[in-house]
Amino acid sequence: MQTCTETKCESSDIRSIDDATRWIAEIKRDTLEMGQLKSDFDCDKLTRAKEGHFLAHQFHFCMRQYSLALYEVRRMLVEIERNRRNIQRLYDEGADCELLADHEFADLKILEMQNEIELTELSLVNKKSIVRNMERIRQELIKQNGGPITNEQYQAEEPAYWKWFLERHALLERKQAETGIKFGTWLNMEHLEQPALLDPENQVAIMNEEGQIDYLATLAAIQRPKQTQERLE
Repeated sequence: MQTCTETKCESSDIRSIDDATRWIAEIKRDTLEMGQLKSDFDCDKLTRAKEGHFLAHQFHFCMRQYSLALYEVRRMLVEIERNRRNIQRLYDEGADCELLADHEFADLKILEMQNEIELTELSLVNKKSIVRNMERIRQELIKQNGGPITNEQYQAEEPAYWKWFLERHALLERKQAETGIKFGTWLNMEHLEQPALLDPENQVAIMNEEGQIDYLATLAAIQRPKQTQERLE
């Protein structure tokens, strides 16, 4: 007996709206489960930690990300609610395949709005995860600070922050010139090696004590999974 997935693999041609709707329904749970694009790790190490050891600058940057994501969540919820109300209005009016005043067919208009709802719900998964992580970061930074973080603290950090920022920039440009490894790669490794905040498992060690890469050890680590897979095959 064939499963629905096996049948789909044999004939992947979607010929109708109903075909597409059945496929969407089958994968919806998995799609929503994987809807978080910006991972918990990304929020911790590639968002917060990019500001180095400067607590007020970490807070400043994360609050910008937090507010943008939160306003996006509200905008998306408004869009979902508007579409739901418009769908309900068409149902209440008894519209079926009727041609509406704007020369749209009612049934297709309903399907279009339902499609918009489901796409927005998928995007909402990611935005909600950012909000959740930014709130965790906000609380933890305030705790580390021993109280609210102020603009006065942020301004006081500025001279030391920009000194550190430019010195690091110059150092990484020199590393690029010496090794051929791009500036952006060195920069991301710097971000990853900053102390983790949300989860100790987020701590990553890449460079040695001299701030360089052990190329042979790295090559061996990369090749090990491939060799293991080849032995299994």
